[in-house]
Amino acid sequence: MSNLTLYKNDEPRPEMDELLHDYFQAEAPTPWPGFQAPKSMRARETPSLWARFGGRMVLAACVTALIVGYWSLSGTMSSPQANGLQKVTPPIASKGK
Repeated sequence: MSNLTLYKNDEPRPEMDELLHDYFQAEAPTPWPGFQAPKSMRARETPSLWARFGGRMVLAACVTALIVGYWSLSGTMSSPQANGLQKVTPPIASKGK
């Protein structure tokens, strides 16, 4: 903070600067710790073939299962003649003779 900061009474507040300076000086470690170089990083291992393409293969299997399930259900329920409903109920939109 600067001593030029003005508040409601147009008076600078240097005591606030001193208070904050003392607080942060008390919080800083004494003596300041020395530099420690970071540990060297290990080289990454190349991921296996399954790790690279496993998720895509599982997704493709799920999509295939959904499509096969849809086709199998739509094939069994495709026509009303397959389950005998045509003979019992007349078509709704037909005109009577």
